[in-house]
Amino acid sequence: MLSPMLSLFIAVVVVVVIQTFFSQKGVTMNVKELHEKWTAEVKGKGEILLVDVREPSEFVSGHVPGAINIPLGQVEKRAEEFKTFKTLFVICQSGGRSAKACGILGPRFSDKAVVNIEGGTGAWISAGFSIEK
Repeated sequence: MLSPMLSLFIAVVVVVVIQTFFSQKGVTMNVKELHEKWTAEVKGKGEILLVDVREPSEFVSGHVPGAINIPLGQVEKRAEEFKTFKTLFVICQSGGRSAKACGILGPRFSDKAVVNIEGGTGAWISAGFSIEK
């Protein structure tokens, strides 16, 4: 039988682990939802930013119109550039690097929506949406 103090400690650890897991899970959106929000809400408002975290050579080969390029390796040191925006959409080629970027930005900007775009630029192109080069 566990002592009451040990039982309490274990309970606290379990709660912290669960909260940590769910707080890091983050918000995701598919490319169709992004297309709707990006074209309807973003044009001219300046409250939403789309950050493409691919390498520059990938970005210039084709990206979502209006996205800015900040490679994953620079996201943390350039995070201050995002402070004026209410919502950050983060995209890469397929969703992996953007999820990592959201893991960096989410805890830093708890007052903002930091949204990973599922499927990334590949899904955007597959859906038939236009790209910039």
